[in-house]
Amino acid sequence: MTFAIPQSRGEQPLGLESIFYTQFSEKFRQECIEGSAIAPSLFDTAISFHSDVETDFGGEVRYPIHEALNWRVTRFGHQARETLEGAFFQNFDGSTWQLKLNNPLWDRKKQKTRKYESPAGGGSKPYFPLVPQEIVDEIASKSGLDAPHPKAFWDWVSENPSLPIVITEGGKKRLVPPVPWLCGACPIREGWRLYQQRSTREPDPTPSHS
Repeated sequence: MTFAIPQSRGEQPLGLESIFYTQFSEKFRQECIEGSAIAPSLFDTAISFHSDVETDFGGEVRYPIHEALNWRVTRFGHQARETLEGAFFQNFDGSTWQLKLNNPLWDRKKQKTRKYESPAGGGSKPYFPLVPQEIVDEIASKSGLDAPHPKAFWDWVSENPSLPIVITEGGKKRLVPPVPWLCGACPIREGWRLYQQRSTREPDPTPSHS
């Protein structure tokens, strides 16, 4: 396989389900859909929202942000503190690629706030969001190919070099309508490596038509 695409976890749930809506989530949704022209259906499958502390229906306390970013959980007891919320940019397998916090953290090295947080120790990785079937169908139709299931979309892209791709930086750019081009969001160095690997594949001279 050309791309280092995360392996699907079978029929397990694709990521965390958003369980609340706040001013932060609504503002970010509007910013992405109206400001960046991201398709609502793609936004809903690729991004979810969570607070730093949540309780499931069984009463178990979870720490979605800390778990996603591999942070150590600090117990505050009854100490009052501001709730931390996050927009999770999720890969199709449910893993978190990056996370945007409602209160950005200060980067002491760069002396400015960080726009996004990445899982600690994860290194540089491309973003492979779950693309909804309607967009998969549109891409396949414009490319003269048979449409795959959304879970198999990125394998399908890697196996069809005739599909044009554009390497970008930034999760929001990645989610801008992927028709007629497929955009891959990743650090420039990683993106160039993926592009070089993929360009060595020969396009299928007789693609199937839907």
